[in-house]
This record gives sequence, C-alpha cells and structure tokens, in this order.
Amino acid sequence: MPIGKGEVLTSGRDVCLVALGSMVQPAREAATLLAKAGLQACVVNLRFLKPLPEEMLHWASRSHRLVVTLEENSTIGGLGGAVLEWAARAFPESETRILPLGLPDRFIEHGSRSELLAAVGLQAELICDQVLKALGQGENKRRTQSAS
Repeated sequence: MPIGKGEVLTSGRDVCLVALGSMVQPAREAATLLAKAGLQACVVNLRFLKPLPEEMLHWASRSHRLVVTLEENSTIGGLGGAVLEWAARAFPESETRILPLGLPDRFIEHGSRSELLAAVGLQAELICDQVLKALGQGENKRRTQSAS
C-alpha cells in the first residue's frame, strides 16, 4: 500500500465520496442509494490523511459535480478541513463544491455507535440525503425511488 495514495473503489461521474477509515463502508452504501436516485457516485478510500493525496483530490474535484468528504472525526482539523484548505489554495477562483461530513464541533452525547452516527448524519441514508440536498435534488427523490 503506497503511502499517500488513495484507492478508487467504485466509479461514478456525478459525485465523489472520499472516505477515510470506518466511513468507507457507509460511503459504499450511500453510493448504492444514490444510484437508486439516479446519481452515479464514485467512492474513494483515501487511506491516508497525511500526506494528503493531492493528485487524487485534483482529479475528483475536476471530474465530479460534488466532492464529499466522510470521516468519523471532527471536520475541523480533520479530512474535511484539510480538503477545504487544499481546494482554497489549488483552485482559488474555482466553483469546486466540497461538502465535508464528519463530527460537529460540539459535545456528542453517549450512545451506541449506530445511534451516534445517526445523530450526526453519518449513516448511509443520511449521507445520501445530504448529497441530494447539496445537489439541489432534495431528500424526497431518494424516498420516492426507495418506495418504487
């Protein structure tokens, strides 16, 4: 496993889900749900936060309408923050859209991992809803598709 290199797990042209660690599986599940809503999602297992795989991020931001970072960590000082900082330097006048999803900067109550991930929006269904909302498609599209 080369240091500083991510791995593309699934291809898709609409949105790129860049996941780190334990968020890779929810990213894959969210990609399946997004497909049911008519969106093709690429899933990247980033594998490393440092060094940041800038070449892969450059490709993801140029090839997709939206790049979503997923981490079971605070986005402030984590993957989301690092990618936003990188994008600000690499594309200062670009309309590259980045949606960082991770733990909010607040105290998180106690509970099971599943309960806590649901509370902060990091379960596959909630990730899907946030992506659809960011793309202006709303969460109803996914619910309509799953009812079919």
